[in-house]
Amino acid sequence: MTEKQVRNVKEFKLPTIGNMRLKCGTNNRKNPKVIYVEGKMWIKPLREFDYEEGIENVRKTMHRRLKQTLFNSHHFDRKYIFDFSFNTGTMRCNVGKFMLFQIFLKQNETEMAEVNRIKERVEEEILPLMYDLVDDFNNNGFELTIHKRSVTP
Repeated sequence: MTEKQVRNVKEFKLPTIGNMRLKCGTNNRKNPKVIYVEGKMWIKPLREFDYEEGIENVRKTMHRRLKQTLFNSHHFDRKYIFDFSFNTGTMRCNVGKFMLFQIFLKQNETEMAEVNRIKERVEEEILPLMYDLVDDFNNNGFELTIHKRSVTP
């Protein structure tokens, strides 16, 4: 990123939920049409199973909840991008692996918030989904941690 691009970025730290570090922001502080929410965590499978299927279950459930939330939202458009940056191929039982996810949301033109109100809107509409996301990981056999740590059997 160039120096000018860095100056346009505005980020806000969100509360840590279930060992998931969260932040939100925009890449254009003067005209924040697009807002992003980013989560970082270490994910650890607690037993042997099909890890890819477990992650896919979590992803599908999150998509469904996000669609429903945005359908009822007055602040955000219904179109969004949700992406897990994660590879299940090298996962092992009781060993943490870093995971990052991003959600990109477009603000409604008629309800466009100034940059200083972005955090408030994300906390109001998107943050409740993060509690559900943590529960989904736990219910699918994963533990979330802030730091990488492995458990020796």
